[in-house]
Amino acid sequence: MGHTLRTSLVTAALTGALAATLLTPATPASYAATGPAVAAPPSPSGTATDGSRYEGVPVYIGKGLVAVLRNKAEGPEAWIRYVGTGWKPGNPYLVRVMDKLDRTHPTTTLSGLHLALTKTNTRTPVLTVTGPGSGTRATASYPLPSAGG
Repeated sequence: MGHTLRTSLVTAALTGALAATLLTPATPASYAATGPAVAAPPSPSGTATDGSRYEGVPVYIGKGLVAVLRNKAEGPEAWIRYVGTGWKPGNPYLVRVMDKLDRTHPTTTLSGLHLALTKTNTRTPVLTVTGPGSGTRATASYPLPSAGG
C-alpha cells in the first residue's frame, strides 16, 4: 500500500471515529461530569429560575391581577402580574408580568385599573389602585414592605 493511500485511510478512520463520538448523545451524568457549566435559562415568564429577585408580598388587586410588592436594594417596586380571577393567597404568583412600577415608572393603567406607586422616596411607599366600584371610582391602598424588607 502506498504512503498516500495509508494516510488517506488513517485520516478517514480518525474522522469517522470523531464523528461517531460527536454524534453519540451524552448521558446527563457524563455531560455533568465533562460538559461546561451552563446557567439555567430564564423561565418563560421572564423570571429568574429561583424567583428570589421577583418574590415579594403578593396582593390581589382585582381584574385577575396581583401586585407583588417589594422594597429591597433595587428600591420600591410593584410587579403587576396576571394570575386569573380565581387567585387566592398561597397560589403561585410568579407568572406573566403585565408591568412593573418603580421610581422611574410610577403609574400605569391596566384592565381599567389606574395604579400609582407613591411615597417612593420614603421608607413606606404605597401602591394605590383606583378602579370602578359600585357606581363610583373605588380606591385601595397597599403599603409596601419597609425598606430593606
